[in-house]
Amino acid sequence: MTATTPNQENGQSHEAVGETIEIKHGAASATINPEGLYIVDFKITTENGAEDILFPQQDCNGKTRGTHLCIPNFGPDATGILPQHGFARNVTWETDDSEYAQSSHRRRFQHRRTDSNDPYRGLFTDVSIDVLDSGEGISQLAVHSPREALLYIDVMLQNDSNKPLRVAPALHPYFQLPEGVSADQVKVNSKQYTTEELALAQTERLAGTSVVEMPGGRRIELHTRNMPYTTVWAGGDGTYICVEPSANGPSFASEDAQPNEYLQPDEARTYRTIIVTPIV
Repeated sequence: MTATTPNQENGQSHEAVGETIEIKHGAASATINPEGLYIVDFKITTENGAEDILFPQQDCNGKTRGTHLCIPNFGPDATGILPQHGFARNVTWETDDSEYAQSSHRRRFQHRRTDSNDPYRGLFTDVSIDVLDSGEGISQLAVHSPREALLYIDVMLQNDSNKPLRVAPALHPYFQLPEGVSADQVKVNSKQYTTEELALAQTERLAGTSVVEMPGGRRIELHTRNMPYTTVWAGGDGTYICVEPSANGPSFASEDAQPNEYLQPDEARTYRTIIVTPIV
């Protein structure tokens, strides 16, 4: 484990995020913070230098910005029981020390709800994060380019309690904007959103793949499983855009749950997001 260091951006100093774990494969690398399971960064490093694909985790105007999981809910909870985006980013995750889980390009994390007063007692979450460079002997993974960086986020939710649990998780990625580019210039699934639309967040149901096109040529794809909704949002910080796959959008904003949101006792459900971008 290594500690991150303060960094400087747009004239502001941002504090270190604490102890982190780095995974790397070829030109692709990612850093993970077990405190909240934030993906601190996902970058490509070549002879031309390093390029951030995800906006690095940092403090922006008093709020932590960085890629994280939303479990069990995405957005607000109408009952007031759960915090915004759930509890995943507010807990310390255990690292799986098995041989499979610990490799130079993969880490596995787990969390179990155990408090007797917790309405989600018995929910077990297993998360595997894997980074790959398709040019390193696995070229069959490349989709559009002879060489790509891939970030896999696999989530398994398992209900070990004796009652149904409502779950509709999401991934909340922050994508780094190129210098001089604003979020309203970015195309998401061939559409550009106004600043006003981005501030309100826009949610659509898709066929499992979202395409983000940055001015300057950077293309990012999000391939998902069991996460058919995509929400596009940008805050007022001006250095990122969020393209967020989810199981059912911000459905917890209503107390009326959809039948497919209930995880039955002894049932397990998996969710996957793969972030893919060319290595150039």
